Amino acid sequence: MFNEVQNVANTIHRSSASLAPKMLVRIVEDKNWNEEWEKTIQPIHVTERIVITPTWHVYKAEPGELVFTIDPKMSFGTGVLAIAGIKLGASSAIGVDNDDWSYDNAIENIQLNHVEDKALSPSQF
Repeated sequence: MFNEVQNVANTIHRSSASLAPKMLVRIVEDKNWNEEWEKTIQPIHVTERIVITPTWHVYKAEPGELVFTIDPKMSFGTGVLAIAGIKLGASSAIGVDNDDWSYDNAIENIQLNHVEDKALSPSQF
């Protein structure tokens, strides 16, 4: 592997008037990088009453707390706001997003929080 990296560095150096780049090459152990990332995501107290927690974290709600369970992916979308509105007492909420991933993630999070009967998409008008 080092020879491959060295060849790339030499090619860059030959095609440039700059000095050869300094490199550090090291072997990194194979890990479940998603699991490592998940360890860094903890429940967030948005207010004294509202807590947002990821799906993989067990959170025991204190009396009076509203807990939103969110599966953080590449996007959250407006679903988080719709969930919050409903859990705070709105009779319904509308989420609008123009990104397919955000839309799909919002649907999943709405279902995780059991508010699909009150969360609407523009197609439901």
